[in-house]
This record gives sequence, structure tokens and C-alpha cells, in this order.
Amino acid sequence: MKRVFSIITILISLSLVGIMINQNSALRNMVSLRTEQIKHSVELSTRQVADDLSRHKGSNLMGSPKKGFGLPDDFSIDIFKPVTVASRFSV
Repeated sequence: MKRVFSIITILISLSLVGIMINQNSALRNMVSLRTEQIKHSVELSTRQVADDLSRHKGSNLMGSPKKGFGLPDDFSIDIFKPVTVASRFSV
């Protein structure tokens, strides 16, 4: 009878070790997948910001030159304020 309990205890211990190894493997796979998702998201965001900035830089801020002083119709003193990324782009 004592031998049966020791065999059962060894089998249960082996089962628990196997479950822990399986959980460890699943956790590592999950971390790896999440890391790849973050890298992909950062790459897409960087590409989108680069496209927006290049599109913005390619546009002419002052419009076409006009006769007279060359100022646009909607000219205001706000043009001399520093420009921030938040004022140019919205989410």
C-alpha cells in the first residue's frame, strides 16, 4: 500500500512539472507575440507620421504669391507664434 502512494505522488509531481513547463511555454509565446504586435504598431505609426509630415512639408504654407504685400487674405498675427505638432495634427 505504501508503494502505491509513493508511485501516485511521483506521477502527480511529474504532472505538475509538465503543467508548469507548458504554462511557461505559453507565457513566453504570448510575450513574443505581444512584442511583435507592439513593433508592428510602432512601425505603422511612424510611417503614418512620416507621411503626414512629408505631405505637410510639401504643401505651401503661404499659398500662391499675391500682388501687393504678398499676404494671404486670412493673414493674422498668429502666424508668428511657434508652431507645435499638436496644432498641426489631430488624432
